[in-house]
Amino acid sequence: MLDWKFASVILAILISFGVSMAIAESYLLAYVFFVLFGAYLLLFWLSSDVLRKRRRNMQKRDMQRHPDRLAAAARSYCVWEWGGSAIVILLVVACIWITNYDKRQKFHADTFQNLTVEHFIPNGAEDDPMNTFFTVTNHGTHKISKHHGIFCYTKFAVGVDGTSFEAGIESTRDENGNKRVIGGPHLDRIDASSILDRGGDAESNDCLSWFHFKPSTYCADVAVIFWYSLEDYPDIEVQKFFRFKAIKGADKFNWIGVPMNSKEPFCLDTFKGDKKKLPDWLISGWNT
Repeated sequence: MLDWKFASVILAILISFGVSMAIAESYLLAYVFFVLFGAYLLLFWLSSDVLRKRRRNMQKRDMQRHPDRLAAAARSYCVWEWGGSAIVILLVVACIWITNYDKRQKFHADTFQNLTVEHFIPNGAEDDPMNTFFTVTNHGTHKISKHHGIFCYTKFAVGVDGTSFEAGIESTRDENGNKRVIGGPHLDRIDASSILDRGGDAESNDCLSWFHFKPSTYCADVAVIFWYSLEDYPDIEVQKFFRFKAIKGADKFNWIGVPMNSKEPFCLDTFKGDKKKLPDWLISGWNT
């Protein structure tokens, strides 16, 4: 059963099935085949000719008559036995770790790529983009844990008068209806009361409703931030950003998607006030 030719075939089959199951994303079966591979390889090693010859050598009469040589042979045998066993165990652990890393990457990539955001303004409130609700939908195949939420980051917003502005404000509304605002991207994460299920579950937030220009807003450069962790990996937080520019149209506000890392000074052309009053970080961010 433990002949090398036979054993090599069995080992090749087990490791091949393990890799194939990992590629096919049947991770539980992949783990099973890797463990079976390790167990069979360990059994083969412990009964191998290498260790068998060393055991026989220690049993020879000449070795038994020399305690020092016997002790040295015993130590050498332990090194070979436990060293080989450790290599087998490390090999199996490495296979499982690599598979789990691949699983984690694919789970996160699937969720990240299939998160979408939509926006709508309730009827009768179309005259101000700050009344907008943003809806994030999970079209992925994995559940998002209770550790998730929607924030809005107002990079720059200008009132209709052209001189009033807001910049660098992060805001949200929690499940109790409380508005939370801070002058920077450091709002505390408060878990939701339920998960966001896979396959189209969605959540909305009017995270811009914390302020309104008088009489209205003219232009806004806003990033919607969705932070979350997966049910399978609750300790790993991920963020996805969606950036929009809201500009006043003839009869309503139009939201336009813009690149997240764009250096274009959105809304600056609508600001008629003293630009020296604008934050230095805002001006430097546009100029770099």
